[in-house]
Amino acid sequence: MSFEDTFNTDLHGSIPPDNVTLSHPDFTEADEGIPVKMTGNATIGKCADGDPFHGVTVKVEEKRKVASVSVRGMVTLSYSGTDPSTGLQQIVGDGTGKVKIGASGPSRLVLAVDATAKTLSMLI
Repeated sequence: MSFEDTFNTDLHGSIPPDNVTLSHPDFTEADEGIPVKMTGNATIGKCADGDPFHGVTVKVEEKRKVASVSVRGMVTLSYSGTDPSTGLQQIVGDGTGKVKIGASGPSRLVLAVDATAKTLSMLI
């Protein structure tokens, strides 16, 4: 990355995510890019409505029942419900593979919101 690139306001790649490989019971490629929670020892599951999430699936291998999961860094997710604001927000799973503003849960730093596309970029 050049010195000039460090001042680019494009969020993609500004804080690359850290990924880990975790097992899953029944994910498919359609489950790539969804928020997930830890359900057991090195095992992930889908979030129910209102669940705090611990990472975001990047790549799912159905046959081996493993997935690459972003657990830290910047991610972009689809959201439902009320448009979130930038800044600290309580963001949780919505039970359909998206996130939403929650009544409780960990505060996450929302960096950008695209209300037309219904996506947000945030740090996990």
